[in-house]
Amino acid sequence: MQTDFQPNQKNSQPEKLKPATLRVSVIIPCHNEEKHISECFDSLLNQALPADSYELIVIDDGSSDNTVAIVKGYVAKNPGRMTFYQQNHAGPALARNKGARAAAGKVLAFLDADMNFAPDFLEKLIAPVEAGEATGTFTLDEFVANPENRWSRGWNVCYYLPPGRRVPENLTDTESTVFRAITREAFWQVGGYDSAGYHDDHTVAKKLGQTAQRVDGAICYHYNPGTAKEVFASAVWIGKSEGHPHNLKEWLRRTPPGSLKRGIARARQEHEPFYVIFDQVYSFGILTGMFRRYILKGNHAR
Repeated sequence: MQTDFQPNQKNSQPEKLKPATLRVSVIIPCHNEEKHISECFDSLLNQALPADSYELIVIDDGSSDNTVAIVKGYVAKNPGRMTFYQQNHAGPALARNKGARAAAGKVLAFLDADMNFAPDFLEKLIAPVEAGEATGTFTLDEFVANPENRWSRGWNVCYYLPPGRRVPENLTDTESTVFRAITREAFWQVGGYDSAGYHDDHTVAKKLGQTAQRVDGAICYHYNPGTAKEVFASAVWIGKSEGHPHNLKEWLRRTPPGSLKRGIARARQEHEPFYVIFDQVYSFGILTGMFRRYILKGNHAR
């Protein structure tokens, strides 16, 4: 385990990178992910790629639950395949950059600890990158891991996503600003991720001036927030992120009356009555995040 990371390090090209001796480095930031991280690791350690062609780099972002103990257990059982770093809570952008600095892969894959993956996921995700056909890729086949959960369904309604999907079926190569895989060279060409809060995984595409290429058939499952507490926490993070609007209109539309009006309309439209309650929790979280960011002058880390 490594603990040498300082959160105030600049997002610039490291003076010396490891030799690129592996096909891909999988970088996984985590913060209080004890519920799903074992499922994530189990699926990634059993990929179709040869075990000696990829590595898992896990960066804990100041977890307060049992995440660290779980990760240490996996690292101990998988020496040489997994590396673990820890940092004080600073957000996933800085955690991902830390992992990228330690990577030995020619391709970097940025995945989340609340995801799990089909056995051929990595192979399909990186194929266009390795062939020189793309700088980076995203998968069209990212599905909701908990579609039966009513809070999870509310999340899809909130973001106008089809039931059971995390990515719209018609998303094109010119629309995806989230790279799931990217060449190490291109990633460091723009200095990695900027710390911007909830949308920090969009910052590399913005700086590169290009979007990710779509890959079909790289199947994965991603958990939506599944409790009122999780929805609220995610909404707080969104509300205090740099890219979230904080004008008077947004403040008003997130008040209980504004949320109720919108929630009823969306619940009727989607035949999802529970969405009325969902939107109250979500909007209160957004308001809380905006208050912490713009009134209390807090940072945008989750």
